[in-house]
Amino acid sequence: MAKILIVDDDQGFIDSTSEMLKAAGFDVSGAVTPDEGLSKAQSEKPDLILLDVTLKSPEDGILMGKDLFNKGVKIPIILLENVAKAAAFSNDTSDMTIEAYAE
Repeated sequence: MAKILIVDDDQGFIDSTSEMLKAAGFDVSGAVTPDEGLSKAQSEKPDLILLDVTLKSPEDGILMGKDLFNKGVKIPIILLENVAKAAAFSNDTSDMTIEAYAE
């Protein structure tokens, strides 16, 4: 069974998304902070991470993704964002390319 880690500061989102994914046969865990997400990503070794880009502050999700990448953790990440929060957010992610991930 594939394992998915959801990292989002909205516990309601984690709960509702977990319910849907579990019904589809996935093993799901959640984290509400970048530190908790990093810890669970390293200890649980999920097959996929669903990661909120901004979490509590504008760069938390991006920085968490970069931390994982820099530590050599090669777990695919799908970045999620609430469009209203993202409107004022900008960050250079050009160094997080698929080619760099695959190396």
